[in-house]
Amino acid sequence: MHEIKLAEDLVNILNKEVSSPEVGKVKTVYLEVGKLRYIVPEIMRSCFVHIPKDKKLEEAEINIKILPIKIKCKKCKTERVVDNGIYVCETCLSEEAKLISGNEFMVKGIEW
Repeated sequence: MHEIKLAEDLVNILNKEVSSPEVGKVKTVYLEVGKLRYIVPEIMRSCFVHIPKDKKLEEAEINIKILPIKIKCKKCKTERVVDNGIYVCETCLSEEAKLISGNEFMVKGIEW
């Protein structure tokens, strides 16, 4: 359950972000998380609720969008979503692919 550590890191980041006096009580935190992070959104939400945090974050909910794994072929420049874990270009069959999405963990927005 690495979600606990990610939730703790998230709370640390958010505590700093909401310390400004012009920020009110936070309603929703919007996250984008790559599929390669292997998080379970329900577990992440549960961990977030139980971590001590700034009063402005006590009632906040997290909205998690899971981003797909995407690669770009270094030879033909084709981009595609990978579902099967095989990073081979379907266009030219090259095995020289660059990961362009799927490992993210980003706070995309905070609504208060």
